[in-house]
Amino acid sequence: MKLSFFILLLVLTSCSFNDSIEQKKIINGSIKYAKHFNLINKNQSNVLQIFDPETHNIQREYIISAEPLELEHNIVAPIKSIIPLSSTHVGMLSVLKSLNSIVAISDSNYVYNPFLLKDINIGKVEQVGGEGMESSEKILKLRPNVLMYSGFGKEFKKEKQLEKFGINCIPNYDWRELHPLGKAEWIKVFGALLGKEKEANDYFNEIEKAYFKLTNQVRSIQNKKSILSGHLVGDIWFAPAGDSYNAQFFKDANVDYVYADSEGTGSIKKSLEEIIHENKSTDYWLNCNSLCLNDLAFLQKKYAFLLPFQKGQVYDYNINGQLFWEMSAIEPHKVLSDLINIVYPSVLKENKLYFYSQLK
Repeated sequence: MKLSFFILLLVLTSCSFNDSIEQKKIINGSIKYAKHFNLINKNQSNVLQIFDPETHNIQREYIISAEPLELEHNIVAPIKSIIPLSSTHVGMLSVLKSLNSIVAISDSNYVYNPFLLKDINIGKVEQVGGEGMESSEKILKLRPNVLMYSGFGKEFKKEKQLEKFGINCIPNYDWRELHPLGKAEWIKVFGALLGKEKEANDYFNEIEKAYFKLTNQVRSIQNKKSILSGHLVGDIWFAPAGDSYNAQFFKDANVDYVYADSEGTGSIKKSLEEIIHENKSTDYWLNCNSLCLNDLAFLQKKYAFLLPFQKGQVYDYNINGQLFWEMSAIEPHKVLSDLINIVYPSVLKENKLYFYSQLK
């Protein structure tokens, strides 16, 4: 390998963790929407940088190369085996036709893909438990090249133990992305690991094009419909905050989201009384966390005061829950299409819902 490449690697791996993300994005230029990772390409190798969602500094840096290098966190690609601990990871692997690289998952109860379920049922793919409860003994026995985790607790407790045996543990913060295409862009990480960069880039470019085609189709609508999202947990109604991932979908669907002006990127909390008072004329209710209207009425009689409940304009993805959690991150254009078909059913030629269903 050329000396210049080794010099580049030395420079990259010695960069300060406080170097600005923006500078590194300029070097690469290929990551458009994701804020929590970067890929720097050089001489058929990649430097994968994972950014801490809180500090925005580099949390971890991996050198993905075709040949082994005497460097920490070096991953030889294409990898042969992986343990994805999140449903969204499985969805991205399925899009890249790489389900055969999966040697274990967290729990089959969260799997939708029928081919993967078959491999689990015949014992070809193991179940190692959810994040924080996973079996290190099973993982060590399987010896995957990579274990991908969501980083809910930031540190993966068994990471140091596993890395001693050559198992690279990579945090995936797709769930912290605020733009639907930012979450989907994490497919490029899997593309780099699997030696399928072209396939990952081509797929992402296709869904990006499809996503913006949809936004353009509803952009000129003047008579906007209004929408309420969320549901009660105990006595508190949790709704997407104005700068959240879900709120971005509503904005791109050109829908008047009731709490679009609220601050924050997570959820806002409301009492049921506030929800009823502030949504007397709201047209639609999404993400109610229920399967039918009778169940909602049984849980809370006061839902009858909501106009969407009265008119039967209540929608949720729970009927197709496993499909939604596995594929919605990598198919944001289909989520957006569902929202448009719910709120503006005459706009698109194809008005069949994919993830969502209307409660009966």
